[in-house]
Formats: sequence, structure tokens, C-alpha cells
Amino acid sequence: MAVTETVLEMHFHRPLMDLIRETFGVEPTGQMNFYKWSPQKECFVGFDQAYVKTNLTDDQFFDMLKTSAASTSYKLDDLLFGYFLQFKVVQVKGNRSIYTPPAVTNSPHYRSKLDTKKNEKLSRHLR
Repeated sequence: MAVTETVLEMHFHRPLMDLIRETFGVEPTGQMNFYKWSPQKECFVGFDQAYVKTNLTDDQFFDMLKTSAASTSYKLDDLLFGYFLQFKVVQVKGNRSIYTPPAVTNSPHYRSKLDTKKNEKLSRHLR
């Protein structure tokens, strides 16, 4: 079986949910809400899963994140406490290359492709 981002999400979901539940409590009686949107919605917010403490409704929270992701400002009108998770499959790199940062001194080391450029379109993932 190939290890994909979906496999990583499924593998870590239960232990993460248990940890958050034990530490903060999870909806409806706990402090944290769990968010996992469909791929059609996820592409607008840029993360796979989130555990967030907020008084906003699900729709208000999604709209706030979508607007913020599309904005050139880094200001949010609401204060959030949460964990936003983006799962990535990493590659094992045994040798240094010109792309290896000087601070990385161990071997093997790991690399994952990350897109950190602001996407000016409505979707965070569409190019």
C-alpha cells in the first residue's frame, strides 16, 4: 500500500482525537470542535483537519477562513485557539544536495514539497 496524505490522516486521526479529547474535550460538551471539510471546501482554506475553539457557527468559521485565505491582509476579526493540520508525505534523503539547508546536519534527513506562495485565486490549491 502506498502512503498518501489520506493514509496519514486516517492513521493519526484516532490518537490525535484521543489526545485533544483528553486535554480539552471535543464537541458537543468539550471546548474544541473538529473540522474536516470535503475536498471541494478544503481547497479554499488550505488545511486538512482542525481542532478549534470558537463561538462561530460552522458556516461562519468556514467563511471567515475562506475570506482570510483569499485576502492580502493577515488580520482576522476573531481570535481563534486551535490546531490546524496539513498532512504531507515526506521523502527520505540520504545525501546532502544543493537544496539541503546548512542547518540540516543529520543523515538521513527528510523533505516534503510545500507550496508557500500566496495563491491570488479563490482556491488555495488550484493553480
